[in-house]
Amino acid sequence: MIQFITSAIIAFICGALGSRIAGRSSSFFTSVLIGFIGSYVGQFLAQSTKILLPLTYTINGQTVHFLWNIIGAMVLVLLQNLIFGPSKNK
Repeated sequence: MIQFITSAIIAFICGALGSRIAGRSSSFFTSVLIGFIGSYVGQFLAQSTKILLPLTYTINGQTVHFLWNIIGAMVLVLLQNLIFGPSKNK
């Protein structure tokens, strides 16, 4: 249970930062969802480019790549902006 809560907090932070940088505000649950999905997108980008970025930590036995998670969330939000248009509530 603690590991899930820790993962949700990390996903929220990365999702919220990625959303704000990409120009869209989101609620807590949306930020967590963007953070979780963005972590997979970021992980795919990291493996594809083979670029190592700083801010890699191990939390509860899981390696967390904060910058790649934020980049993945940004890519996800930018795709959302392309498909649905920019956010109207800034």
